Amino acid sequence: MKKMCLFIFAFCLLVMATQAQDLPDQASPIQPEEQATSMTDEMDAQIRLDQEQRSAVQQTWAEYFAGMEKLDQAESKRAAHRKALLKLEQSRDFKMKGILDEDQYTQYEDFLKNNLASGKDKSKENS
Repeated sequence: MKKMCLFIFAFCLLVMATQAQDLPDQASPIQPEEQATSMTDEMDAQIRLDQEQRSAVQQTWAEYFAGMEKLDQAESKRAAHRKALLKLEQSRDFKMKGILDEDQYTQYEDFLKNNLASGKDKSKENS
């Protein structure tokens, strides 16, 4: 009986080890244009952009995510990467301030806070 339990335990370990090796490849990263469209749609749902604003916001998000992709591909030091990211975020926010009215910009800031909070929660879940 003892040998049988040991055999079953070893078999379970073997099965788990084999399954761990068969993990699917990571999904391909989302393209900047798709990210820009997604963020614009989410903003539009909350802030109610007019067509001209929507177009400008879409362009701003596209530039931001393209810059993010370049930063991710560049092999830079962490501090330099953070500095470049901060500059990119400031540029995005400056452009948004010119596109949106005061009320919409306040809603945009709330949108970012909520989005960043949910993004941090998602990254913790994936860890």
